Amino acid sequence: MNVSACEIARLLKAENNRVEPVSFIVPRKSELYQDDLYPDAISTIPAMTADEWKEGKNADPDRSFSMAPGFVAAVHPADFHPVLKEEPKAEKPKSEKELKDEIEELKKRVAYLETEIEKRDNQIKQLQGAQ
Repeated sequence: MNVSACEIARLLKAENNRVEPVSFIVPRKSELYQDDLYPDAISTIPAMTADEWKEGKNADPDRSFSMAPGFVAAVHPADFHPVLKEEPKAEKPKSEKELKDEIEELKKRVAYLETEIEKRDNQIKQLQGAQ
């Protein structure tokens, strides 16, 4: 059943050359989960073991299965507001000195990362040799 549409039953109607599904839907104004229509259902957890049943015992079924996880809130086209990307703000061009400084910083970063990779490679070789 479609709990998002408040469907409470679905039957198959047999016709001459086809089978048509028929849904029974409770009209509701609210688009929230309707817990009065869908009380907790019988779960897959058995209430007793087969041996207990053979002994003649009775137990009420475990009703801890909620239908709420099947509910999906409806999205209406009027509620859809796409996020528009802002136009990139025009930055003033960098001077030659600023560009050279940036290059130097990037070179330092690359050198640092290369030494870190070398350290990690050495650690990996040591760990592989220890096995």
